[in-house]
Amino acid sequence: MSRFQLADVSQAVALQHEKKLVLYVEGTTTGYGGSFYIFRSPTRIYPPAFFVYEIPGNPGTPGPQVETVTKAAVAFDGAYGRLSLHGASGRMDLRAVTVADYAPDASGLGASALGAPTADGGEKDDETDWTAYHNFQPGSKPRLTVRGKVFVPSSGYTATLIEHVPQGFNPAILLLDLKLTPPSGIVTPAFEWIEVEFAKQTSAFYTDVQVLPDGPSIPVHRVY
Repeated sequence: MSRFQLADVSQAVALQHEKKLVLYVEGTTTGYGGSFYIFRSPTRIYPPAFFVYEIPGNPGTPGPQVETVTKAAVAFDGAYGRLSLHGASGRMDLRAVTVADYAPDASGLGASALGAPTADGGEKDDETDWTAYHNFQPGSKPRLTVRGKVFVPSSGYTATLIEHVPQGFNPAILLLDLKLTPPSGIVTPAFEWIEVEFAKQTSAFYTDVQVLPDGPSIPVHRVY
């Protein structure tokens, strides 16, 4: 998307309906008839990151540059909680909300989607798709298993978790790098979730697993 510039976004709303996320953005574009292109980053996992690019319109007659109010709404597959939206003015941190959370009064919808606390403070987010279990049960060597899901822009991607080198200063937190390998052949251009897993035999005491560069921090559950 380097051929386009990030758009001037003034406000945004994230609405979750079952397994669909609708992002509504407002801002300005240069010229007449411009539009927005909203792109979901395949590498920014938690929180998931969306980038809004400007497709300029017709500049019209020579003279001062014209700016036109522009609106866009785009649907993405998947269930989201927190997410970040990036435009020319920087980053917005959003929370995806549902109309059902506010029915019959939906007056709080925009404020919550823009990051204000929700009524119960307990929305689902992408971190619930990640688990880490350390099995200490008798009969086998201790084994740590980390599983998660990654959002990618097409079929054919593969995901791998490897230990970060060097590890951090806290030995109780395991650092893992998420590596995405893009497809090499013909693909289906549709966003989808793919599964990723990491496992190792270890007796080390871990409290959390941190997925890098932008993944979640996952609490480790020990099984005895």
